[in-house]
Amino acid sequence: MKKNNKFSIRKYSVGVVSVIIGLFILAGTNSDDRVYANNESVPPIVSDVPEGGNPGGVDKVVDKNNEVVDKGDLSRVPTPVTPGYFALEKEAPKAAATPDEVEKEVDIDLVELGEIKYRDVKTKEIVVEKIYENDNNDPTRAGLTTLPDLPKGYRFVNKGLDRVETREIVVHKYLEQPYVSGEVGIRVKLQEVDGKLAVDPNINMGADKFAPGHNLVFDVEKYINGVEKATKQVVEFVGAEGKAPKTNVQDGYKFLGEYNDETKETTWKEKSHAYSSVDVPVVEKYFADKKQAGGKEVTPEKPEVTDTVTYKHLGKIIPVDEKGNLIEGVETPDYLNDLKDPTKALETPVPELKGYTPTVKSVVPKELDVDTKVVYKKDVVKPPKDEIPKVPEKPKDKPKTPEVHKGEVKPTPEVHKKENAKLPNTGITQTETTILGMLMLLLASFVARLVRNKKN
Repeated sequence: MKKNNKFSIRKYSVGVVSVIIGLFILAGTNSDDRVYANNESVPPIVSDVPEGGNPGGVDKVVDKNNEVVDKGDLSRVPTPVTPGYFALEKEAPKAAATPDEVEKEVDIDLVELGEIKYRDVKTKEIVVEKIYENDNNDPTRAGLTTLPDLPKGYRFVNKGLDRVETREIVVHKYLEQPYVSGEVGIRVKLQEVDGKLAVDPNINMGADKFAPGHNLVFDVEKYINGVEKATKQVVEFVGAEGKAPKTNVQDGYKFLGEYNDETKETTWKEKSHAYSSVDVPVVEKYFADKKQAGGKEVTPEKPEVTDTVTYKHLGKIIPVDEKGNLIEGVETPDYLNDLKDPTKALETPVPELKGYTPTVKSVVPKELDVDTKVVYKKDVVKPPKDEIPKVPEKPKDKPKTPEVHKGEVKPTPEVHKKENAKLPNTGITQTETTILGMLMLLLASFVARLVRNKKN
């Protein structure tokens, strides 16, 4: 029965590589699986197995003569390269396993690799982070690491390949999270690799074996900065003498862009913006010069605009007489507002004036701010008609005419038949003359009778 040795390497989450060397007995061997553990030229193993794994499985140990031996004389066990970590030891120390010492365990600490960081000098914000690359030939070192690309609009504050940057001192303790204890300035020598800058993070390894675990911080600054420009549209109303509407202000839009400090140019995302229009209010007894205002366009070069609405007083209806003179003490009404359009006036009825009649019933304004004269005619007062005197009714029985003895009969005055003819120079009509003549005849007849009675 042949005895064989075995070993395994695994990475603990606490950052420890354990090399376990054990001794056990197998029933058979297969020379194709042999590993020459005592061969010092064996290169380091790159670990790519999960937690607690056994990358080598069960390995047979042979001597220089290719004979399976009962004693494992393992002079060295290389520390594997673990991505994101570096080891404090390159290899496990020499160890041997016998049936009397069935197992030995050697711990090798692993430490998280540091990072390259870009820090904004203005905001102190870390804008980029990148873990150092591994050195696949030495588990205790970080590899030459290319610098990450700068974010758009950023540049390094310090120039040149040989520069002073900042190192963050990172403290690593067993079973504790790493933390930054402080910062120091450090000289960094950059290299150009395939057109990109690269850095060797293993600075002062001789004095500080934790050098690959510290962070290198590069100061960066923005040379392309975001900018914004506020805008405003103002619609103001003037001329309404204390009745003007409140000024309308719109300022909710901002132009956004980028300013390039190297070219001294600003690039705007939008070249213009149009604000909303505003309906002009109707103001009683006034008319406006526009129905809508605003709707103006602003630009980064002209971010503020003003639109002015001007009101004027509506004209009046002015009553005048036929000679064009103002009629005093009468109403002079303003034109009526068009409630749907502040730029117009409605047909306006003229006022009623006692004793006058207007020549028009209403006025349609042509020029809204110009008064309109309306001619009124004075009413004519007609005098009452002359009354014609009533003719007295003739008696039915005519009185007897007294006889005149031997007296001379006087002729009856001729009555003109023409009615309503006026006698010359008297203004008395012929009818009136006829009546007067009859009265005189009656009177003469009465006198003659008196005389006759006296004589008798």
